[in-house]
Amino acid sequence: MNFKETNSEIRTGVIRFCLKGEELELHPFGSIFWISKKCLLVSDTHFGKVSHFRKNGLAVPSAAIQQNWDRLTALIDHYKPNELIFLGDLFHSSHNNEWETFQMVSDTFYEVKLILIEGNHDILAPHLYSKANIEVQETLVRGPLIFSHHPLDSESHYNIHGHIHPAVQLQGSGRQNMKVPCFYFGQDYGIMPAFGNFTGTAIIPVREGDHVFAVTPSSVIKLS
Repeated sequence: MNFKETNSEIRTGVIRFCLKGEELELHPFGSIFWISKKCLLVSDTHFGKVSHFRKNGLAVPSAAIQQNWDRLTALIDHYKPNELIFLGDLFHSSHNNEWETFQMVSDTFYEVKLILIEGNHDILAPHLYSKANIEVQETLVRGPLIFSHHPLDSESHYNIHGHIHPAVQLQGSGRQNMKVPCFYFGQDYGIMPAFGNFTGTAIIPVREGDHVFAVTPSSVIKLS
């Protein structure tokens, strides 16, 4: 499988957001880049899900597989992170040939430290993670932040997690509604959008004081 930059505008459409004194860059691909730590965060990639659907007879375009990998490699090429942290559900189900693609990505970007925060779909054999040079953790603390897959109560750190696949409802002209993924930052925790295709989304309630950023194919838009 060849990797390419799918979006020639990868350097545009981002928004920078200050959280707990740390500057984060939110990208339309659904990633966060923690600038001072040179740390790239993605969540709920669900690699292997499209292949799983196709194997079970669902008419999912094979191009969706390539798009996921192209977006990930484009982000790594662009940001050149020291660490890439997956906030759970890296691979959707049992082993299939997409795991070999992940191994290729790992080999290509061998200088990047890979960390997986274990999610409910992360059921592959431990030796596969080890072979791909990926470190598996239940949670991870970095500075004022604690990363997890499921929501986590923490009195000492701000929690950033995945799992929810958050979305908001936008109303356009003509009163039509459109549901789009979003980044959500509340008082005590933040939720990342799902990175992978065909993951589904869930509308989240927004309260006064929350910070919400809609994710469109070309830009991140601040809503509150």
